[in-house]
Amino acid sequence: MDLVKIGRFLQELRKEKGLTQEQLAEQMGVARRTVSRWETGSNMPDLDVLVELSDLYAVNLREILSGERKSEPMEQELKETVLQVADYSNEGKARLLRKIRGRTLRQLILSLLLAAVLIWRFWPHSFMQMIPQAEPESLSQITAAAVILPTEVHDLQVHQYTAVFSKGDEGWSEILWLLSSASYRQDLRNPVLPLLSGYGAQNVDKTVSLFLRWGLEPEEYCRIQFISKNLISVVSGDESRGRLYHPSDRTQLDKLAEYIRLNDNSSKSMIPN
Repeated sequence: MDLVKIGRFLQELRKEKGLTQEQLAEQMGVARRTVSRWETGSNMPDLDVLVELSDLYAVNLREILSGERKSEPMEQELKETVLQVADYSNEGKARLLRKIRGRTLRQLILSLLLAAVLIWRFWPHSFMQMIPQAEPESLSQITAAAVILPTEVHDLQVHQYTAVFSKGDEGWSEILWLLSSASYRQDLRNPVLPLLSGYGAQNVDKTVSLFLRWGLEPEEYCRIQFISKNLISVVSGDESRGRLYHPSDRTQLDKLAEYIRLNDNSSKSMIPN
């Protein structure tokens, strides 16, 4: 296809019609520079524009594409086909725009959901926010149990310590201070992974279990288990609710285990494995 030849032919047709480039541009709804590019051969009109030009200049499309007049008239079928192609092209552009808008909207929604999840995940909680249905002043008893597996002992004995703290004594204040010294963040698995009573620890050298009571009914106490240095399970006494958390202070497990060991009031602290 000789674009320069086509451009010269378009220029001749325009002049035969008695139109300036500005007048043609206004009639076709384009810029004058666009008409100039057609006529210099640096750019080709779109198919739908070519059809309009063929009607305006009373020539067939094959004559325009060949850059010279032909004796045979343009077949109507060809013209209709070109028009259909042009319509299809416009429809394709519209579909593409709709697809881009839809994709942008989906990306925006996903971004907002991700931001909400991350804010929820990293927003700090206090210790009391972790306890279901409890108020600080309603707590009456804390039973703490620590299990320690000394790595230097080759016979794999288990050291277990238990301490009971009552409201008002020194141990009560100290254990609450240790629990409140770190902020807690919810685990991303909470919305999709129910916390079962059998959730335990593996390959951990220390665990601490706390039973906090503020009444006699099952729903009036909860179990908090530090099952690793960065994972905590919180289960209500009736096991109707459970959550996983992370402490901001990862040494908290060591501090709790040591404090329970020092305040051990159980009758047996050495249990063979």
